[in-house]
Amino acid sequence: MDISFKHIAIRIGEDGVPALTKWGSHTFDGDLALRMPIEVQILGEYKNSWYAQKMIMSCTTDQWKYVSHRAEGDTLTITERTDLIEARLVFELYGDTNTLRVHTEITNISDRELRIEDVSTIVLRDIGGEMPDASKMYLHRFFQGHHFECRPRRHSFEDLGLMNGAAIGKYHSSQMKIGHTNVGSWSTKEALPQAIVEDQKNGTFLMFQIESNHSWHYEISDYGPRLYLYIGGANRTNCAWSKILQPGESYATLPAAIALSDTLSGVLGEMTKYRRHISGLSASDRALPIIFNEYMHFAWDGACETNTRIMAPVAASMGADYYVIDSCWHNDEDASMIHRYLGHWRESKTRFPHGVKATLDYIRSLGMKPGLWIEPEVVSIECEKDIRDEYYTDDCYLQRDGVRIGVKRKNFLDFRHPKVISYLNEVIRRMVEDYGAEYIKFDYNADLGIGCDGGADSLGDGLEQQGAAFLSWIDGIRKKYQHVILEGCASGGMRLDYASMSRFSLASTSDQIEYDLYPYLAANISAGVLPEQAAVWSYPVERHPGGETGGNETDPNNGDRVPTRDSVIINMVNSLLGRMHLASRLNELDEAKKAIVAEGVAYYRTFADVKKRALPYFPEGFAHLGQDHLASGLTDGEKIYLAVWYLHGESAFTVTLPDAIRDVKIGFPSDADTKVTFTEHEISLSFTGKEGAVFLEITKK
Repeated sequence: MDISFKHIAIRIGEDGVPALTKWGSHTFDGDLALRMPIEVQILGEYKNSWYAQKMIMSCTTDQWKYVSHRAEGDTLTITERTDLIEARLVFELYGDTNTLRVHTEITNISDRELRIEDVSTIVLRDIGGEMPDASKMYLHRFFQGHHFECRPRRHSFEDLGLMNGAAIGKYHSSQMKIGHTNVGSWSTKEALPQAIVEDQKNGTFLMFQIESNHSWHYEISDYGPRLYLYIGGANRTNCAWSKILQPGESYATLPAAIALSDTLSGVLGEMTKYRRHISGLSASDRALPIIFNEYMHFAWDGACETNTRIMAPVAASMGADYYVIDSCWHNDEDASMIHRYLGHWRESKTRFPHGVKATLDYIRSLGMKPGLWIEPEVVSIECEKDIRDEYYTDDCYLQRDGVRIGVKRKNFLDFRHPKVISYLNEVIRRMVEDYGAEYIKFDYNADLGIGCDGGADSLGDGLEQQGAAFLSWIDGIRKKYQHVILEGCASGGMRLDYASMSRFSLASTSDQIEYDLYPYLAANISAGVLPEQAAVWSYPVERHPGGETGGNETDPNNGDRVPTRDSVIINMVNSLLGRMHLASRLNELDEAKKAIVAEGVAYYRTFADVKKRALPYFPEGFAHLGQDHLASGLTDGEKIYLAVWYLHGESAFTVTLPDAIRDVKIGFPSDADTKVTFTEHEISLSFTGKEGAVFLEITKK
């Protein structure tokens, strides 16, 4: 049976397995058809393979029978059935991209309880066609780390351990898998939940993302002489997840999105266009306002009324739209101990003697909108007794085997509990209605780990319930306070998934504190997060606690970096491709350097609207830590906006573009002493200092 719907075509084989035969402009004939079996493993049912660790060849693999399909609006649902399970493979399509959003729904149609150990979101078999060449297929992964987020790496399947199809076909399937598993509530602590499969032989790039704010799993491996790609959320083998379904009960996987193109830039563009359909960008955030946040290189954990009175007028003079007071506006304990007292969320009378509201009103009087920070998902143990006596009970905290889960003297709140929701709703109400916050930064500086039980069928199920409950709470806040911008943060970028990014207007991309390391992140981040959602710090005055860090030019008295003209420019260029987050002691800059910051802010505004429709542009591929020169940008029609950094090595170098060039001009800084010339496909730059950056505006031929 053939099903044609929008820009895809699906064939249902005699074995009941759907296969993609057309996807956008790509046609998959014969061996290139992407077969999509639904994999459901049920405890007690026989798996169809002795390779227990692989997520394919489950007990249902060869049992599916086609039931029906339904095309409604932009959604296609294919229903299949075994004797025990009915499954619906659901595709959502969008008009401006070939990206498919997909999830699987299953229902227990038997007369007995079933424990589900795994459900695929989607499986694509036969990637690479018949007898794939593992040396000509590549996996692009996006590794993460605290301070070093979004680090793409490209390796061939062969280098990662898979063999060529011809070799495997002579023997049994291998035990080898490649891919990634995340376990825990920091969804992006080791890698972004996305990857790109490059098929050099057939000339395609397939990109996917898994929309989970907790555990997830994908794998690529062989079955016979062919390869498959499995995409899913948590499972029992890797994530301690299982789910009990009583007769008639259903379960739906978290969604994933898959895109296809002939080029790397093309597939990133398709995914970018899709992300805009689900983005959490709020109405109040449409103009992409500029944020000043006190934390980085200024207040750190020492927010107080005095600090804000010093810095707010400077931030306003630089052109900031929002001014955010970060950690330490709450509680009266010493700032050095403040993270031991999280949970009350009541204003500090010692640090804000006139009240937080008075300080936020002062920010508003300067023409900026005020914001506050919160870390609502945890309660510090020193704070717990007072809250317990006042409100929370023991069952308000997440547990494992009947014992509270703790990390660094903090316990995790259970967002399924009505008391937790009630208390935190009142906290948010107080922050918005009593104090006057119009921006809230939600932080999360601990990872829950493998999961929680208590009201769940497994540890992974508890973690999944908790992730959904937290997002449901955020949905309620968004609906009630539509004028408030919500920022997501998790020790920087430890939760940059699109389950979260569909709720938050923007997200902190990193806690990186060095201006000359941030370019490696800023150059890549649009591959993982929409540019209009990717908050990047700009902190021209690096003042480290205790003088921990030196630099190219340092103050011999304390080791802090002394801002130079070039370092200020680099800071501003870092933030131009994403969302500008100003920070640091801007009051210490001389007038010339303040003028550079103000110019960078004004220039950012000139293409804010462009940023909401532009696509990522990587003329020379992704950036790698330690590179001397970087180039990354955005493309919109005939225009390219390109950031170029000179960080080490030769001060004169060339950037090669795949597009023919008609004109190049320096957009920022306006008085750059960098020499720029160009030919049809090359831009030559010559810097005069030890480091530097420029932001170019390029017109294509």
